[in-house]
Amino acid sequence: MAKQELWTMAKHSVNLAKEPINKMAGEMRNMAEFVELEHFEFRKIRYSTVARCDARVWVRAKTLRETVEGELDLLVIRYTEGGDVAMPNDDNCFWTVQQNCIYNVMNGRFIDGSD
Repeated sequence: MAKQELWTMAKHSVNLAKEPINKMAGEMRNMAEFVELEHFEFRKIRYSTVARCDARVWVRAKTLRETVEGELDLLVIRYTEGGDVAMPNDDNCFWTVQQNCIYNVMNGRFIDGSD
């Protein structure tokens, strides 16, 4: 069995913009191509269900324009290899990070960290 990453980008998303799927995928690919993660640190993790947790992370990354750093709140969901939401007794599962975290890093949109 191939080695799996602990955290991956979510395979599922909601198309709120109602754009064609191939256009949205292209935009995501283009955005992620120019973000180089330099440092990633968990500040807080709260499990709200067996398949969901809320995490606060600190990141430093290089973008096309500059190096950015700050804290982000992430929604993380646990999926099975087949793409279903994982249950506690499921094996070979992985956690996925919401896709807008790349957008937030790329545009330097971090939380203020005061809470």
